Amino acid sequence: MPPETGPRDELTSVYSALSIKPVSTDETDETYRVEIESDSYHCLSAAIVEAIAAITHTDPRELDPLGEQLDPESLDTLFTSSSKTAYDDLSVSFSYAGYRVVVSDATHVTITLLT
Repeated sequence: MPPETGPRDELTSVYSALSIKPVSTDETDETYRVEIESDSYHCLSAAIVEAIAAITHTDPRELDPLGEQLDPESLDTLFTSSSKTAYDDLSVSFSYAGYRVVVSDATHVTITLLT
């Protein structure tokens, strides 16, 4: 079931630092583009959990820990400004809570429902 949307088709999140927008692809594809404010104090891994919670209308505490899929601290470290220069074209993808998550940088994440 797709999440309810608000003004301009944006989903609401507990974190005001997140902007979650559905991406038009095709009728069978549920894809969301998550933008994280670059000056926010939220770490990337926590923002991913919060975004999926908003998309699925689930309390973040009810989702499986992200640490069961990957090391959240390592993910956060890979996309810090000091790491970014070393890995300019870095992207990371993984499955979490029934979604494919693709991280292209510390402020942009694409989340697609797995079929």
